Order: sequence, then C-alpha cells, then structure tokens
Amino acid sequence: MTKVFRKYNKWLLAVFGSLLMVTFMIQGTAGQFQADPGDAVVATIGPEAAKVRARVIDKAEFEYKALSDIVPAALRAPPSEGGAGIENGEHWYLITKEAQEAGLVGEAADGAEWIPDLAKIEGRLEILLNPQYRQFAQQLLNNPQMMASQYDRLQRLIEENKDSIGARANLRPAETDLALAKLRGVHRLLDTYGRAAKMSDATFTRHARELLTRASFDAVMISAERLIDTVPAPTEEQIRDIFEKYKGVRPGTGEYGFGYLRPKRVKLEWMIISRPGVSASITLDPIEVNKLYLQNRAEFPGEFAAEKTAVENKLREKKTQEVMDEADRAYRAILKSATRRMTSVGSIKKLPDDWAATRPTMQKIAEEVVSAVERATKIRMPAPAVTVRDADFIPLDGIRSLGAIAFMQFNIGGKQGTFEELIANTHELNPSASFGPQVGLPFEFPLTDVARDAAYFTVIDARGESPADSLDEVRPQVERDAKLLTAFNTLRENAPTYQALAVTDGLEGVANLFASSPPIGSPEGTLAIPLPIEKRVVMVKYQGDFKYPQLDDQGLRDAVLDRLHQLGPDMRPTPENVVLRTLAHPLPAKLSLAVLQITGQRPVSTEDMRRFGEPEVAAVQRRELRDADPDEAIPHPYSFKAVSERLQYKPVRKPGATPESAPADAANPS
Repeated sequence: MTKVFRKYNKWLLAVFGSLLMVTFMIQGTAGQFQADPGDAVVATIGPEAAKVRARVIDKAEFEYKALSDIVPAALRAPPSEGGAGIENGEHWYLITKEAQEAGLVGEAADGAEWIPDLAKIEGRLEILLNPQYRQFAQQLLNNPQMMASQYDRLQRLIEENKDSIGARANLRPAETDLALAKLRGVHRLLDTYGRAAKMSDATFTRHARELLTRASFDAVMISAERLIDTVPAPTEEQIRDIFEKYKGVRPGTGEYGFGYLRPKRVKLEWMIISRPGVSASITLDPIEVNKLYLQNRAEFPGEFAAEKTAVENKLREKKTQEVMDEADRAYRAILKSATRRMTSVGSIKKLPDDWAATRPTMQKIAEEVVSAVERATKIRMPAPAVTVRDADFIPLDGIRSLGAIAFMQFNIGGKQGTFEELIANTHELNPSASFGPQVGLPFEFPLTDVARDAAYFTVIDARGESPADSLDEVRPQVERDAKLLTAFNTLRENAPTYQALAVTDGLEGVANLFASSPPIGSPEGTLAIPLPIEKRVVMVKYQGDFKYPQLDDQGLRDAVLDRLHQLGPDMRPTPENVVLRTLAHPLPAKLSLAVLQITGQRPVSTEDMRRFGEPEVAAVQRRELRDADPDEAIPHPYSFKAVSERLQYKPVRKPGATPESAPADAANPS
C-alpha cells in the first residue's frame, strides 16, 4: 500500500487539494447559510396573502420614527384635526401603500418642496393640540404676524434637522425626503376624503356659531368619592358583573372609566456596574505611576510631585476602562456559553424546556463577572448592584419609575434610544422589531448613562395587552369601582335636590352640604372645608376650559348651550332667571355630578366668521362629515384598524417561527 502512495503521491495530493478547494468554495463563511432576519415573514396582505418581509416593516418603522421626530403633529394628530393619524410603523406602511396605489405619492423632490406648506400644517396643529392654548387657539390662529413667525421657525427647523434626524433613524437624505413625499401623499389621500362634504352658507354659519359661541358658568363638582364611605359593600354578584363587563376595556375608556385590560407589561432583572465604584476599588502601584510619568513627560512636564495627581488620575481611568471592558467580555462569554448549543431562527434563540429553571440569573452572572475580572486584571471590582422585579408585572409606561436604569441609553449598530424603547421592542411584544431582547435571555449589549455606568438586563417574562387573568388579579380595584358606581347612582338620583338647593342657597349651599371634616389634630373650632366653587369656567361647543379638565365633558357642553338657547342671546344673570341658569348634570366618565349656574355668554359675530381661514373651514368640513356618521363604533376609514381590514393585512410571525426564503410575490419594499 505504501508503494502505491509513494508512486502516485502527486496525483493523490492534486485530487485531495481539488476536493478541499471545492469544499471551501461551497461552504463559504459560517454564516452563509444562516437565515437573514430581514427575510422573516411578519405578515400577509391582500386576498392572495402576499408575504410581507421583516425588512419592509423595518423600513416603514424607520420612516415613521424619523417623521415622528420631524413633524410629530402632522404625522400623528387625528384626521379630524388635520393630521394623518398614523398610529405606528405598520399603519404607516399600509396607508402609504394605499396613497401610492392611488397615484398620490411623488418622488423625493415632492417631499422637499412640500416643507413650507408642511410647516404651516405643523404650526397650526402645535397650537390646536397644546393644552396651554385651549381657549386662545382660535385667536392665535387668526393672528397673521404670530402665525407667520411660527411657520418660519418650523420651516427652518425642518430644513436644518431633517437629514440628521433621518440619519438617526437609518435613512439617507434622499430617503428622508421620500418619507416626506409619502406623508404628502397620505395628506392628499385624507384631504380627498375629508373634503367630500359640501356645505351651504347656512350650514357653515351654524357650524361657526357652534365653534365660536362662548359660555361661562360657575360650578361645584360632587365626586362619588365623597359618598364612597356611606355605601354598603358590593355583593359578589355585583363585583363579577362589573368585572365581566369591563375586563376587556382599557382603563379610563369605559362608560364610567372602568377598565381592566392590562397593558403590555414585563418582569425584569438587571445589574448595574458602577464606574465610580470600580474606579474607587483600584489600588495604584507607585512603580506604575512613576513609570507612566516618565514615559509621558511631554504630557506631564512639571516635577513629579506637582504632576502626581494628574498621573494617578490618568492611570486610574485607564485601569477603570480595562475593568469595564473585561467585565463586558466576561458577560458576553457567560451568555455565549449558556446559549452555544441552542438553535437560532434569525436573531431568536430556541430555548430548552427547562430554561426557566436553568437560565443564568443576573445574580449568578454578577458573581461570575467579578471572578472573571479578578482573574484577568488582578482587580477585585465591587459586586454589581442586582435588582429583580419578578413579583408583579411592570407596565411599559411604568418603566420610567425603575430608578437609574430607566434613564440609561442603548447604542447598537448606530441605533440609539432609551431603555423604555428597547423594552417595547421585546420580541414577544413586538415580533416585527428588527432588534430587541428576547424573554428569558440576558440581553447581549450594555446600557450606559452619563456617568458611563454599564447595565445588563433580562426580560424574565412579557405579556401583551390582554384582559386580567382572573378577577382576583384586579379584585381590589373592581370592589372599589362597584362602590363608586353605587355612590354615583345615588348622586344622580338626588340631582334635582342639589339643583333646587343651588337655586335657593346658591352654589355655596351645595358646597357646604358636602364639606369635609377638619383634618385630625386641627384646633378646636376649626371649620369644615367646603367643596371648591370653580369660577368663570369658559367653554365652547367642542372644547372646555383647560383650567378645569374635570368639567371637560361633551354632554355638559351640549346641556349648557341648549340652556343658552332658551335664555336668549342677550341673557344677563339675574335672580329672575336663576332657575333656568341652574343645572345639575351627571358626568359618568368622571363619576361626578356637576351643579352649575350660567353666568354669561359671548355670541359669535359676523366679524368672527370673516376671520375664519382655510384650515378652519377644512376643520368644519371634516366635522360635518364626522357628524354625518356619528357611530363611534365605526373607525375612521384610514385608521389602522380600517386600513388593515380593507387591505386584509394579517400579522403571522409568532415567536420561534421559521423565516421563509423570499418568494417572487413578496410585498414591494418600497
């Protein structure tokens, strides 16, 4: 055999060498055959269920984020106010698709040319939607000098910042202009629908009167809270009835503000490595200090005694950075060791069944990081501070209350943002996100703050928006709501009595009737505290006084204006008309009863209507169209829900789903 090898060794080497070369060419890099996360199918669209790829939705998310920073009002304000009402990146993808198919989206230059008009839309909405201007918005909009200044300021801001904002959202300048062109197309689409209403002069006059006629009144608000201690405990049947009726309703949106739909929420644990703590733990070697001084005489030209502190600071900073870097390497090595045998689907790991019991906890990781850093650097760093929040779910809007970690930032591949934004991109909460943590896995990248501390975290569990799992989960709130409802019904039944008392004894009589006891420990003879009387509350048909949000109720405004019609346009408050001027109106959403007395009105004038500009006329047209179909159960035809149903858009990717290769019928990324 050896003779054969010796005789044909050159031939054998050539054959084996060729095989090795062919194998290398076929194999390529290790990652060549890994699935591209951008190819993951995240949804289907249309009757043929065409596939929508992750990269398509990611691009829409980038555009949505950039526009949210450039012109937030024009993008997100409701169409009834003149905005586009875009709710999220998926909504943006769908509505721009409709605008493009309608031929309403131009090239990138169309977006750049639109900026002056876009600044006017943004400027108007800034004033209309700012609570600070509630009662003065119309006067400001009718001030040409002020609005011209507002438009010029916004135009400069948009032109100067759009490219840098777009870059932060991973968009090139031309792509940012194209996003603006798409937004212009969406506004054209919405205007086509919103201007469908045609109105007569009489109709316009009626709407203008409703928009501009102002009424004023004094009021006492009687909250059901005042009676809650006087009502009996609810029965189990009452509690269950309320829970079943409102368990799928968002808090604050039900008939009485009741709602037990739980928001997106997470359980977390994290550790924070304090950079100042690491720095303080470092003991400097005098020999190293002297060596650094001698090697950097150009930087430290003075005598050693004079330069010693500066030299020590530089050496301490250098060693601190070495420790922080080594801690990061140790953390990543621990994570890699724990997950190396797991299979991946895109960026998602398939966790073993016993992972919850065997996963590396932050406490264990913190201990291993300290040991690894000491082995590598001979420095015993302080143990990272570990926090575990797994007893109760934390709603996403409660992330900011978590202390130091809530104010940290991430910087991953040029993408920057807050800890709250990162948690919102948790895969189980937002499967279409291009990056983000996965439940159960320590997140690979660190968070940092201005002190350059480093934080690492794990999302232990995550739940999407969903009803409470059981009555017991929200029982205390339901029991309290049941008592509040009983108290409110008592107030409503006694409304005529309180109204009569206000006629005879004034609002002061009602306020004194519900006076609260003096605080415990008050001096003897301290008077009870009556309810406050809200003076000179001003309102119009569709808007209340921003100073008194508790009285911002459309039913109350309608009742006051209806009573004004009975009193006549030249009404003056007198004892003779006090009965007509006094109302007791229930406010179910506030669980309160408002007892009020009208004090005056300012009718609309011809001059007021002449000052109506084109945006105000457009608002009147939109309102007429909305009033023609007042059923609130029917969404706006360009809302996310309506567009999704019309285009048959259905998210399909589930956690752990295998991305498919891109077929020919994939949705167009543009």
